[in-house]
Amino acid sequence: MIGCALNNSQLTALFEDPRCEYRWLLSNGKDLVMDRDFAVQCIRIDNKKLPIIETKKQSAATKSGAGSEALKKKINSEVKIEIEIATWQAKKNKIFPVYLIYPTRGVDVNFNYEKAGLKKR
Repeated sequence: MIGCALNNSQLTALFEDPRCEYRWLLSNGKDLVMDRDFAVQCIRIDNKKLPIIETKKQSAATKSGAGSEALKKKINSEVKIEIEIATWQAKKNKIFPVYLIYPTRGVDVNFNYEKAGLKKR
């Protein structure tokens, strides 16, 4: 499950959910609309696209889950995980926090801003 929250209390609830592995906090949540400003586009494990099997609202937070029976054989093994999220970031917010809370080795975090229309300085 991937969870998205608009505020810290919603984020805390996502941390308490044992099924939620990845959590996202929309910055400046008062100006955002969850349905418009956050969407899980694609989840891949070892380059294989997984079907998104559910998306639901829970106390104004949103959770999206993906899975496949084929993933059972990957438990306790090293995998490449790719998550594509389309989201909105307020221009006035200059901070984009990323939290890795589990012991993780070999992590590469990449961001693609091609649709944001940003200009290089």
